Amino acid sequence: MAVRDQAHRLRELLKNGYSRKAKVLTIASGKGGVGKSNISLNLGIALARFGKQVLLFDADVGLANLHILMGLVPKYNISHVVNGQKTLDEIIQRTDYGIDLIAGASGILQLVNMDSASRAHLQESLKRLETFYDYIIMDAGAGASENVVSFCRMADEIIVVTNPETTAIADAYGFIKVLSQIEPDARIRLIINRVKSNVEGLKAARKIINTAAQFLNFKVEELGFVFEDPAVQDAVAKQTPFVVAYPRSKASSYIFLIARRLEEHQDVKKPGRGLFSWLFGE
Repeated sequence: MAVRDQAHRLRELLKNGYSRKAKVLTIASGKGGVGKSNISLNLGIALARFGKQVLLFDADVGLANLHILMGLVPKYNISHVVNGQKTLDEIIQRTDYGIDLIAGASGILQLVNMDSASRAHLQESLKRLETFYDYIIMDAGAGASENVVSFCRMADEIIVVTNPETTAIADAYGFIKVLSQIEPDARIRLIINRVKSNVEGLKAARKIINTAAQFLNFKVEELGFVFEDPAVQDAVAKQTPFVVAYPRSKASSYIFLIARRLEEHQDVKKPGRGLFSWLFGE
């Protein structure tokens, strides 16, 4: 679907009085290189395969790569919204994978250093889109920058992606520590990526969960893990999501399990969160 057609559809739905239904997920990580964007993309496609309307927003401002993983060259991206050239609904792109995309932009200093007014404008635009989707997945950056924390504060759930490496676990815990202080009521769930066994995945998750409970008095939930799988890198090289290129791979199987787990608990939603409540205190 062309960007203009998509924007027209959203405006027509808004005129017809659609009410909010989206569950907002922010996917983030304590450090880069743990596979966060690949998880975001393939999880969104898995949810779409379950019949859900999914919007994927590349919120890794300044270092966007979701469109690359899909082999897309978007005509417009988030920089056009921040610069006031386009509205958010005008840059939404329908993909061949059953999800809609708001493309990010790379190497633009204005995005990396967005001021509070620019973030507020972006959040104001995003809130309108909640009425059209079952899920809005925001692929945020790595680390606890002001931009990342801002996107996390807008979410119904924050999904932290890490891997079993000691440094990645330490960074994930540090990130969760910051979030627990800023948003003590946040729901944070873990995905351990690139595990070699169930035992390794559970051990890494337990380490973070137990440490957060002991030292932060903060609950972190395990959402699942994804196995190390050569199919993932092959799919990246092909610029095709791995759940599409290799739907029977081990990594794909576990992504679908995570998507199913999200669906099974989709009604467990804390009141007073999400884009509307974040902006207006509802």
